[in-house]
Amino acid sequence: MNRLTAAIQFLTLLPLGKPVSYDPKGMVPFFPIVGLMIGAFVSMFDHGALYLWPKPVTAVLDVVFLVVITAAFHLDGLGDIADGLMGHRSRDKALEIMKDSRIGVMGIADSTGPFIFFRMERPLVKPFFCGEYCGHPYVL
Repeated sequence: MNRLTAAIQFLTLLPLGKPVSYDPKGMVPFFPIVGLMIGAFVSMFDHGALYLWPKPVTAVLDVVFLVVITAAFHLDGLGDIADGLMGHRSRDKALEIMKDSRIGVMGIADSTGPFIFFRMERPLVKPFFCGEYCGHPYVL
């Protein structure tokens, strides 16, 4: 149970009392369980938010909720990788850049680009892929 608690504390901002010891090898097997828990929380949030706001607003709030509950863990990693690997530098310099706590231009572009692209392209893509699911409340 301590390893599951440690994994939850590592991957989220959920308050679970006193921090437990940091044990990466012990936490990793519990990451899928924590991922399912995060997905369930976002799904519950989405279900409730759809009663209060329109679908586009709910979609934005879902992303904000996910970023808040995970402390932007995945977005931070995505930005670090983009800064390190898209700069065309040596391996050692790329690793040094990825360890740096500041974000660079490539990290910002890579972290925000998919969200902007999704919002721009959605009206063009939806008619081709919507099919029978257009009436479903969770399809944007």
